[in-house]
Amino acid sequence: MKKCFRKPFLLVMALICAAGMSGCGKKAEMETVDLGFTFANETGKTVTEVNLRAAGSEEWTENLLNAEEWKNNYSMNLTLSGSVPKDSKWETRFVYEDGTENIWESMDIADGKTYEFGENTTKVTVKESDTTQNDTEDNTQSDAEANGESENKTE
Repeated sequence: MKKCFRKPFLLVMALICAAGMSGCGKKAEMETVDLGFTFANETGKTVTEVNLRAAGSEEWTENLLNAEEWKNNYSMNLTLSGSVPKDSKWETRFVYEDGTENIWESMDIADGKTYEFGENTTKVTVKESDTTQNDTEDNTQSDAEANGESENKTE
């Protein structure tokens, strides 16, 4: 799968949670989260907007894309940080270039997971994120530099 949008996004969820809690007579127990996860677009369509919100909230986040579009078969790394209702479920919305949208409800978002949004719009596949290869490549390069080795390139 191709990687895209490597720049992590920082989601300030306090506003979303505050909006979701307004009008509630009972105060929800809050927790602080700092999660890193990956979304993979396997929908077969180009996405122009991605938004999150805590289940029960009325307000979506701003568009999380840092580009005009997010093509099929690409993934993006995201970060979710802030104070949120304890044991929160999440809703994710994709808006496509043709103006249609899909909303996935009751998602458990966890640190280090990859969420593949497929053509079957009712299902999200959750996998462990694969960072082993990148970590190995980075460590190998660092070890070579530490040993005074270098790579020669010819043109």
